Amino acid sequence: MLHERDLFDESGQSTSTQPGAYRQLGISMGVANGDHMLSSSRFGTDKIGYSFAPTILLWFLFIGGIGIYNLIKYDTSVLRAFYPKYIVDYFKRNGKDAWISLGGIFYALQHETGTEAMFADLGHFNIRSIQLSFSFILFPSVSLAYIGQAAFLRKHPEKVSDTFYKSIPGPMFWPTFIIAVSAAIIASQAMISGAFAIISQSQKLGCFPRVKVLHTSKLYEGQVYIPEINFALGLLCVVVTFSFQKTTNIGNAYGICVTFVMVITTILLVIVMLLIWRVSIWVIIPFCLVFASIELVYLSSVLYKFKERGWLPIVTAIVL
Repeated sequence: MLHERDLFDESGQSTSTQPGAYRQLGISMGVANGDHMLSSSRFGTDKIGYSFAPTILLWFLFIGGIGIYNLIKYDTSVLRAFYPKYIVDYFKRNGKDAWISLGGIFYALQHETGTEAMFADLGHFNIRSIQLSFSFILFPSVSLAYIGQAAFLRKHPEKVSDTFYKSIPGPMFWPTFIIAVSAAIIASQAMISGAFAIISQSQKLGCFPRVKVLHTSKLYEGQVYIPEINFALGLLCVVVTFSFQKTTNIGNAYGICVTFVMVITTILLVIVMLLIWRVSIWVIIPFCLVFASIELVYLSSVLYKFKERGWLPIVTAIVL
């Protein structure tokens, strides 16, 4: 994805000679692109998906191919990182810093995969399509991309601030850049559609005020469009973009939000397992120990960024 860190250094200064111009251009483009996506939501998920799917497929093929190229060219020994002993050694060596870095790892995973939107998207696509696309396209491509970047950094550690674009082979830079920008714009559609689905379901349960719900598909009941929510999302996106400006700040809020979603989902699933499915407590306990323990560790890490604009999703949830 296109990150602000590829235009600005760690101190927030532009890597170009016109920092103010680039910053304002990026903010303006973000607002314009968000407005375009929200405006197109009324056409329905299926029509939007058919239009954008080829671009997303190209994006995954590009990052996967570049990852393989970097792995072979720079250092295949990075594959040893899959050995669990290195994980233990990493935490022994870095201590608190290793714990804090978990937030960045979790954010990177969620940012590239969009797994937090999958629960909502089950109302838009069948389970099998999500399983197949995640297992055979998304996961391999993203894994290869990160492995390739790790191999690249083994030879060029000084380029850690903008690894993705620096690791792209020269002739592939502009095609990849265009695809990356397009994919970043399209990726927001999953969350927009997910918001519509969640509000629609909440309204049926009597947990949300009455709003106008428009069904955009004759085949899938879950594909809906809600004009009022669309307008509210657009307004909030503009306010957050102009207020936070830096993707680092937005990323802190995003990480806390996504991790809380995972924890809450696990809690609700346990309730369903107990009261609806009548699952044995001896099955539920191992489930909680595995999933809840991992999620709580990540949550404790991302909460470290609470004061750095990470409070946004919590305050928003309280207001709602």
